[in-house]
Amino acid sequence: MSWRLGVLGCGVVLSTLMNCTVPACGLPDSTVVESTIAGVDPMTVVAGDGIVLRGAGFALEPWRTQVTVDGKGISNQFVRIVSSTEIHLEVIDYETRGAEKARGETERTVVVWVDGQPSNPATFTQLDWTIVAQPRVFISVIVYVLLVLGSLVFMGGGVFQSATGNLSLSKIQMGLWVLVFSFSYVLLASIWGDFIPITPGMLWLLGISSATAVAAKAIAVKNDPNPKPRNRASRVCSEIHPTLGTYRCEIHRCQVLLWTLIVLVIYVMKMISTLHLPDIPHVLLILMGVGSGAYLGFKYPKTIVVATQQRDARRSDAPSSKSSTQRRRRRPRKPSSGGSDGSRSSS
Repeated sequence: MSWRLGVLGCGVVLSTLMNCTVPACGLPDSTVVESTIAGVDPMTVVAGDGIVLRGAGFALEPWRTQVTVDGKGISNQFVRIVSSTEIHLEVIDYETRGAEKARGETERTVVVWVDGQPSNPATFTQLDWTIVAQPRVFISVIVYVLLVLGSLVFMGGGVFQSATGNLSLSKIQMGLWVLVFSFSYVLLASIWGDFIPITPGMLWLLGISSATAVAAKAIAVKNDPNPKPRNRASRVCSEIHPTLGTYRCEIHRCQVLLWTLIVLVIYVMKMISTLHLPDIPHVLLILMGVGSGAYLGFKYPKTIVVATQQRDARRSDAPSSKSSTQRRRRRPRKPSSGGSDGSRSSS
């Protein structure tokens, strides 16, 4: 009888274990993952920027995680899963269009799918170049242009000329960078509606151009303390031959102007495409510094030539010998003590 009860008890236990499912037993289902997005940083971006999705429940396996923007899946090459609470997403030019908030501002919706289960939606704003048509940007640019033109008119022209009336290459270089940097800062600050960080390349280029202009001015003053205006001004990349009176091209001046224009054009193109202040590589900064040093080096030997000419002129103007008509003064003779006629008295 007892063995029958034992067999019956074992059968009951086995049937209970076989019919028990995981949810019925109160154990969690490991196949179901609930992902949530707590925030997006930053909230305003352009194509090429990166955003960070912070939340919880993200799967570390790429084949289990899918990120969609405006309902379209994003390739894994633009998604990097850092941890179960952080995903990095590179913003691209999406084919689908989100909700347009204003001119040039598009609101996009991002969702993280883990094992086919979606998270809560989150939004961020993507900007493009049509934002320049907004009043705050357009008015800022117009005010800047009017201020620059007014300043040039108030200064009476000749901003880029030297004391002799020639176009100063160092002043042109410094003026170009000042205008480009200031215009870029005003434009981008009005687009983002906030202060934007200054890049180290901007500081280095402004320093190089300003130092070159100051050194060129010092060398020019040392060459000729009292310069006279020329009837025929020199060009930017050439100077007038002192004896022939014709223009002669100087390679050190052409080098400075050429590399300045190259770096300036690339800088403007990158600023337009990224809507950020681009930084300048250190190699290009060194190249600009070497070119400015060569430009100053070719200006400095003129100081030695001018000093030698002035010394020779002083020597030629000085009298070589005393005039032959100048007579040597004679010392007066002292009168004798013997008498008025100077004869010696006899005893």
